[in-house]
Amino acid sequence: HKIASHSAPRYSQSRTRWRFPDRVHLLWIAPRPQIFTLFMSTLSEVDAEDLDGRFSYRLFSTLANAGEGRRNRRGSAVAYDSGRPDLATELRRVSHHKDRALMYACGPKSLTDNCRRLAAEAGVPFRCEPFELGS
Repeated sequence: HKIASHSAPRYSQSRTRWRFPDRVHLLWIAPRPQIFTLFMSTLSEVDAEDLDGRFSYRLFSTLANAGEGRRNRRGSAVAYDSGRPDLATELRRVSHHKDRALMYACGPKSLTDNCRRLAAEAGVPFRCEPFELGS
């Protein structure tokens, strides 16, 4: 998710050369878990790769029953949690790296506003792309 309003980290908008982050942790929150099935092969490849902790992810479905999972054609499972992540806790994990951390949110305005507030409280730069999906 992306958020705009706080100063950007040095690698995102400065005139200096862009640097790929050392680590990325993706929290993907979706109402229904069916959206994850569109990316199962990619997520399965990420799971199979040895990325030395440089990329990790957690999937959350706000409308799914706990313990559900989806499998792709090869039988690989893409696990997800039901409910919402504790974003404040997630930000505390990176807030001591403020000069290298960025919270990026995309989604409905209510989500991006909440993420913006949490990032400001943690002192972590924030960027966003708000959008609404039809039902």
